[in-house]
Amino acid sequence: MSYFNLLKQKNILRDIESRAKNKKKNIVVANKFGFEYFDGSRDQGYGGYKYDGRWKKISKIARDRYKLNKNSKVLDVGCAKGFFVKDLGDLLKSKNVFGIDISEYALKNFIKTLLVIFIKVMLENSRFLIIHLMLFFQ
Repeated sequence: MSYFNLLKQKNILRDIESRAKNKKKNIVVANKFGFEYFDGSRDQGYGGYKYDGRWKKISKIARDRYKLNKNSKVLDVGCAKGFFVKDLGDLLKSKNVFGIDISEYALKNFIKTLLVIFIKVMLENSRFLIIHLMLFFQ
């Protein structure tokens, strides 16, 4: 399958110089994928990763590109707080849209949707170990 960018966004200009301050510290903090990464300052991640509906448009692009329907099974790897999972599940009227992410913070702050499976994994000796599994039903 060929590469396809669902976001279709161009490179956004960012103030790289301001991000260079405390860069090593910010990388360490961001790599924990906790509050600081998702909802802390912009220096350490998103700077407030909130649901705003933008994934509805991307869900339509994904549906059309991959000919998805209510019987399709979709796994969003790296789903963060589950915004795409929610919107694609709503669009397809499907309980077969799942998300997986390594962030415990994201797991605790996800969008509650039809059915979301969050599996917390960690990389150890080139193997993925499942260390947390939660099922959420609406």
